[in-house]
Amino acid sequence: MNKITITTDSGMDPLDEENMIAALVVKNNKESFRDVLEISPKTILREQEKGDLFRTSSPLLQDYQEKFKEHLENHQDVIHLSMSSGISEGSVNTAHLAASSFASQYKNNVYVIDSLTGATGGTLMNEIAKDMVKQGLSTKEIVTKLENLKRKIQTAFYVPNPEGFIKSGRNRSEMCLKDKALLVGANALKLASVKFRVDFNQEGNLFTKALMRCKTGVGMLKLVKEIVTKETLEQYDPAYVVIGTLEEKEVKMQEVENYLENFHYFKRIINQNINGVVAAYGSPDLGGISLVKK
Repeated sequence: MNKITITTDSGMDPLDEENMIAALVVKNNKESFRDVLEISPKTILREQEKGDLFRTSSPLLQDYQEKFKEHLENHQDVIHLSMSSGISEGSVNTAHLAASSFASQYKNNVYVIDSLTGATGGTLMNEIAKDMVKQGLSTKEIVTKLENLKRKIQTAFYVPNPEGFIKSGRNRSEMCLKDKALLVGANALKLASVKFRVDFNQEGNLFTKALMRCKTGVGMLKLVKEIVTKETLEQYDPAYVVIGTLEEKEVKMQEVENYLENFHYFKRIINQNINGVVAAYGSPDLGGISLVKK
């Protein structure tokens, strides 16, 4: 049976940074850094507060090639979990290009999966994939299961400061005129204490599902309480739930974890800070929850 390694884009929020391919974070259109490896989310958040501007770009082709080649030369198949094409089509395309550059050179292969998710959803998919490897499933079995799984992952984000999300241009929502009017002024939203609930849809796009009016510190718990209730619990696979925040300031993630633990339903509750390119458009206390729908 082939040896298998799972690799991920940095925006997939991996627990295993050793097998991560870093996206680029560009500062003020002048300097570029490899996400997580050369610049941290906290640094991005602090420098944004000072007025610096950040944008993101897909990983470099050579970075994909170097990581894939490393494992292929060790006689391992590679299953790469790419950021959703809905928010980073360049990442998916570059990963496929890198994989094709090794076609027929090695006995082992690289399989690229467009995850249709990211951040906490990426951590969830990554953990499931690694557990499949431990269970001894073949490469093709894992790829097939992950392709089926990706449309069952439900990921929702609590966005306490919508300004970065609005500027990112990644909101694909079909919103009513009233809501669109609210989106015009991000500063007005902040003054009105309006937060966003932003979800990945089944096509891997981000859309604003709801506007939330609440204090920053309670918003993440409010979001989780809307999603996971006694009535909805049985809709979700009990094996995993992933929660995380970009930087904990007012939000108390332990309270969120305690709420989920009280159901005695989920076998694994993974509470991990969100790494990666999310920081370029995010804010402190931005949080996410990801589950697998049955």
